[in-house]
Amino acid sequence: ELQEAGQQQQHADKASQAADEGSPPPRALQLSLSVGKTNVLLRNLLRTPILELEASKINLGLSQEACGVRRCFAYLTTSLWSYNQSLEVWEPILEPWQLLLHADTNPNPAASAGIASGTWLEVSSPHGCMHATLAQA
Repeated sequence: ELQEAGQQQQHADKASQAADEGSPPPRALQLSLSVGKTNVLLRNLLRTPILELEASKINLGLSQEACGVRRCFAYLTTSLWSYNQSLEVWEPILEPWQLLLHADTNPNPAASAGIASGTWLEVSSPHGCMHATLAQA
């Protein structure tokens, strides 16, 4: 009986501690989405096509670490086409090109999970022809 009372007290103490903190301890979260292909078509008022943006092989991901760090990425192949009315053909503005967008947000004042404090946005191409990083502290 004494042992049962001790265990009940431990459970009550844990429940009280969780209530005092306001919420249960944070947990890691991961989401991912893959899409085959999507197109956006822009037309003028006469409904003649002007531009078409195509995105294919789209992979999106989002994760949140227990420490509050949020990470997301988008990997896709994109192309942009314009419609030549005189020839009635589509002409490429941007040939199919692979693109990686990666964003990290760390709300903590110090580095956590390998990410410095602030918001980081990185845009790159696996072809090595482009790489840009933007940061906000």
